[in-house]
Amino acid sequence: MPTLKANHRQILAAKPIDGKRTRYRIEGVDGLWLHVGPSGRRTWYVRYQPGGRNGRVFRQYTIGDPRTVSLAKAIKAAHNIVNAVKVDDRDPVVERKAKAQEAMTFGDVFEDWHKRHAKPKLARHETDRAYYRNHIEPEAQGRAAQTMVRPKGDRRAHALDARTT
Repeated sequence: MPTLKANHRQILAAKPIDGKRTRYRIEGVDGLWLHVGPSGRRTWYVRYQPGGRNGRVFRQYTIGDPRTVSLAKAIKAAHNIVNAVKVDDRDPVVERKAKAQEAMTFGDVFEDWHKRHAKPKLARHETDRAYYRNHIEPEAQGRAAQTMVRPKGDRRAHALDARTT
């Protein structure tokens, strides 16, 4: 793996090797890497192993773009993440995903689906939006997505019925 010195000018000048995606290790900073895509787009990330070497699972925690996140901030974030993993035995990627899942409402799920799937791929995307707006949104807009399931055994049941616990 190529290595870059912890120098902001070198980092901003980093190019992909042979026009392919290149990952640079940052010298002297445990876990901090710079990803440079074929287009030249750069991203800071921290690479770590939750559970130490026993798990052999590597995870990446994305920090941000070097143009907006300075080298000093990236180093500080890398130290915080590596310490959280090694000292506190936490997994920042799992925590980030859980936090995103908790806060997501059914309206957020629909909007995400509509933007990423329906609009680019379905000719009926406007019909789906109108159906959602008229029939589903009044009941489900602010409800947490985690609480919404279809009851077992009832194919015709409304998908908006709340989970019974």
